[in-house]
Amino acid sequence: MKKKKDLEDIKHTWKCNSLEIEKEMKRIADNIFGYNPKTDPRDPLFRKTLSWSAEKEGKGKKNEKND
Repeated sequence: MKKKKDLEDIKHTWKCNSLEIEKEMKRIADNIFGYNPKTDPRDPLFRKTLSWSAEKEGKGKKNEKND
């Protein structure tokens, strides 16, 4: 009888641990795939204009003199 109870305890512990591991893996995956460098101030691209989008914003145009 004791062996059966021990096996049930092991199964329960393993099941709880596997659920915790699964939740942690989902949290990590959400952080990785939900990452946006434009909103992270630690990222080197934060608030920088990319070269191919500079013309659209007007920052890539040459300075023109008004006559």
